[in-house]
Amino acid sequence: MATMASDNSASTVFDAPPSYDAIYTSVSTDSTRCKRSASSFLQSKQKHRQALVLSRIHEIVSSPDLNVSSVLSIIKSCAAALPTAEFSNLLQKRNIESHTALYWAIVNHRREALLELVKFIPKFSRACSADLRLACMTASDHNSFMLLKLGDNFDPKDKSLRRILGCPQDDIQVYEWDTADRSKNHFYVHFVFRMFQKRLRIARKFEVEFVAQGRIWVLRFDMTLTEYWFFEFRLSKDSSSVYPDAISEIEAHKPLPSSDTLQPLCFYSGETHKLVPK
Repeated sequence: MATMASDNSASTVFDAPPSYDAIYTSVSTDSTRCKRSASSFLQSKQKHRQALVLSRIHEIVSSPDLNVSSVLSIIKSCAAALPTAEFSNLLQKRNIESHTALYWAIVNHRREALLELVKFIPKFSRACSADLRLACMTASDHNSFMLLKLGDNFDPKDKSLRRILGCPQDDIQVYEWDTADRSKNHFYVHFVFRMFQKRLRIARKFEVEFVAQGRIWVLRFDMTLTEYWFFEFRLSKDSSSVYPDAISEIEAHKPLPSSDTLQPLCFYSGETHKLVPK
């Protein structure tokens, strides 16, 4: 009877090939790790670039020894280092001593830097606008307040109406002066309202803001309750309270009967009541 010899050891020489699922899982895991590593590297690089840009901006708005002639070139190099939207967001974040770079540009009177930096911000965020208003109060800087149009959003209906009418921005000039009695804090404000009567007749009321003596003041005109209009002034948010002693004059456009001279209308407000922010 013939017998067949067999070598059982031969069956252990070759292992079974790995399944397709095992190969795919291994490659997929390596690919994910590679993507995560690349993403982490790019994020780290981007954060480093942002930190460098913020450092240069910090220097521009705060360094007392900065050469003014180099401000423009530094800002341009900073803007070129980041995408436009990212640079705009960086300027509007409170990342320098809990305030924005624009805040410090106003407080430290860096007008050249302020004018260049705002060119990269198409529209201020609400938080940035609030920070800039604080800066203008801190520095008592009415000119920057008007330049940045920080009062436009205070009365959005009037802003929209002026746009429809083709009415330019009102001319509001503030003059402050020193007196022997420092407690008086005198200032003078000159208003020129564009299309005043037309705006008041259409909207029945409007308000404007100005900055003086470390406060944001509000002048309000209203004729919603009667056929006659009245005006009042008050303080805007975050302003410190005060006892006002004011004289208001409204320039006449024609003389009174039996008079050849133009006499302004005068209104007096004594220190009998305390103004508080609303």
